[in-house]
Amino acid sequence: METKSATTGTYTRKGNHMKSHPKHDKIHEALALLNEVAVEKKDELWETITEKYTSVKDMVHDAAEDGLNLALQAKKDLLKKLHEEQKQLAAFAHDVDKKVRKNPWPIIGGAAGVSFLIGLLLRRK
Repeated sequence: METKSATTGTYTRKGNHMKSHPKHDKIHEALALLNEVAVEKKDELWETITEKYTSVKDMVHDAAEDGLNLALQAKKDLLKKLHEEQKQLAAFAHDVDKKVRKNPWPIIGGAAGVSFLIGLLLRRK
């Protein structure tokens, strides 16, 4: 059984001595309101986090794609330059071969001279 005090406005339950104060009721109402707002804000916060995550994920994906494109372009440029250098080296080797076949004696003499000098240096040691 509950009785209400006229001066304090409190309720007293006889038997287990539980009291209900208007201040407590306001606190409970405020807590309920805060809980309701927190639930609403939780959904807004979740949406914002999801949007930001998607945005960051897209930026990382775009950056990775750009990096891959740059790497592929660098590889393509490098292979092109390598191919050009191979052509130049082959042309140089062909020119040297033609000159040696046309007049081999200067090369034979140069090789003999270098061999003679190496022999002299090795003999003195």
